[in-house]
Amino acid sequence: MKSLNQELQGVFFAITFLTRIPVPFKINYHNRLPSISIKYFTFIGLILGLILAIIYRLFSLFWPPILIAPILLGFYIYLTGAIHLDGLLDSVDGLFSNRSKQEILEIMKDSLNGSFATVTAVIYLLVKFILFYKLQETNFISTLIIFPVLSRWLVIFAIKFFPRAEKSSLGEGFDYKIANKDFLISSILPALIILIYLFYDIISLGLAISLIIIPVLITIYIASYTINKIDGLTGDIYGMINEIGEIIILLTILTIYYT
Repeated sequence: MKSLNQELQGVFFAITFLTRIPVPFKINYHNRLPSISIKYFTFIGLILGLILAIIYRLFSLFWPPILIAPILLGFYIYLTGAIHLDGLLDSVDGLFSNRSKQEILEIMKDSLNGSFATVTAVIYLLVKFILFYKLQETNFISTLIIFPVLSRWLVIFAIKFFPRAEKSSLGEGFDYKIANKDFLISSILPALIILIYLFYDIISLGLAISLIIIPVLITIYIASYTINKIDGLTGDIYGMINEIGEIIILLTILTIYYT
């Protein structure tokens, strides 16, 4: 019973850490709780995906795709508290600054956005808006459900297989390590969704393979590039991996659909 309660606390903590969704339960915080929560990141992605699917279904009854796209984007940013987007912007400011390792880390900790972050924000939001708009021509509900799950699995993948640069003030309590068993647990949900999609012919086998291989390769590249710069990953880099992963996943779905 104690172990089950601890795992439930991990789920609730993951919800409060990754989203603005209120949790009607008291969380008994302890130092290990953040690390326990990591394996549930994909489950949080599923919750976000289902909420987006419901919002889309509701607004699609009344409004055209061109209006639904920014609504979905706005809701998604609000639901996540822009936590991953903030990581993306901090990361590009630091990594593209051509400074020393320590200076890059200091820039990434700075709450003010620089020119790289501003340009990145504009391009990123524009691209995601276009993807949300164009993907409504496909089986969009299935896309909305799966892309937040897969992107958060990419974060867990990076945590598992790449070293950490230094402790982050954002993630106090996180040791950013995950045991083999917990990594496998975190992989069950995305694998199950893909298998269900294949069984019901929602996606092709080629798309299923692409949704795994392409985002993983991009994640490996981002992690390797970052390690070359600052010797490891930070909380901001994990946010960047999630955001770029989402774009790659959505682009992959759109590309396969039109080919």
